[in-house]
Amino acid sequence: VKYKLLEFEAFNQSSVKQRKFTVRETFIKQLLTLKGLSVDIALEITKYYPTPSHLFNAFKDLSKSEGETLLSKITIGDLKRKIPSTISKNIYR
Repeated sequence: VKYKLLEFEAFNQSSVKQRKFTVRETFIKQLLTLKGLSVDIALEITKYYPTPSHLFNAFKDLSKSEGETLLSKITIGDLKRKIPSTISKNIYR
């Protein structure tokens, strides 16, 4: 029995990701790797800080306690619940 296999170049091309992600989308994916952080929270954070550098710049001139609570001031959804302080601290750290 003879099998015809894909040439390496054809295989390589077929396995390349077709879609290019924006910096914001990549940042959302990074945020979602943190324990306890939901899609709603990640989307809300990226409304204010669309890239990691935006968030870093916001943290840059704050004291440690201000930095740890910065994101906990953001409200999520219609219920206006705030981002948990533990998540805000973890992102700051």
